[in-house]
Amino acid sequence: YVTDLSGYENNGSSYGDAGDSDSGVNCTDAAFGCSRMFDGTGDYLNVGNINANLTSISFWAYFPSQVTNAFSCQEIFKYGSYNDANDQESILIGSCSAFATDETLMIGGGSSPNYKRTYIKDNIDVGWHNFVIYWDVLGGEYNFVIDGVERTVYSGGDGGAVTPTIVDDFEIANGANSVSFASFIGSIDELRIYNRSLSADEVYMLYVSNLNKYDADSWNLYVNQSLNATDVLTTSNYTYFTYVKDDGGYENM
Repeated sequence: YVTDLSGYENNGSSYGDAGDSDSGVNCTDAAFGCSRMFDGTGDYLNVGNINANLTSISFWAYFPSQVTNAFSCQEIFKYGSYNDANDQESILIGSCSAFATDETLMIGGGSSPNYKRTYIKDNIDVGWHNFVIYWDVLGGEYNFVIDGVERTVYSGGDGGAVTPTIVDDFEIANGANSVSFASFIGSIDELRIYNRSLSADEVYMLYVSNLNKYDADSWNLYVNQSLNATDVLTTSNYTYFTYVKDDGGYENM
């Protein structure tokens, strides 16, 4: 069972061999707290219908092998309508498409003659990495940020660049439900989906901080904040506070 902590109750279900040594929940090796491992052979998560556009997505992922353009294609996420191939999109790693060149991380969607591809060419090393993919309203394409660094984006396919689509069905690491892609092997942590674009400050804070609820009324705030892109904080005591604001404008600090 998968629990959505955002308050929108987009809970999901777990399938496959979730109890062996290379799948299931891992609370000793995670970006924060516990992560979900996938071994690529039948274990996956289904979150179901979110009924919102995937305008931005943030997640931490662990790769057991370096991802290069020679890496065999694996599907991390799949979403969209299974009743219409043109409304299906996937987030993939490795060499996955004849319409892309030297891709390592890609959003792909559609079917012929409307294939759409937006991707990057950067190699991704072994280990944990933070990924934020968000829609650039002015640029009209998705931007890719890995570990706080924005990457050069390319588009390919006869349908052009990928655009946000409504999430009718969201699956994690279920490449077996696809004709062309293998299932993701690795771990996922801190998955978040937004139906809006994100600012540069929001993207950065998703990388350097985490707010974790560990009890009914207890939270843990983690911050790895830098003064700027090159300088680190001096050794000292720092005070942080958090607050929440609802849609009515009421705050609680």
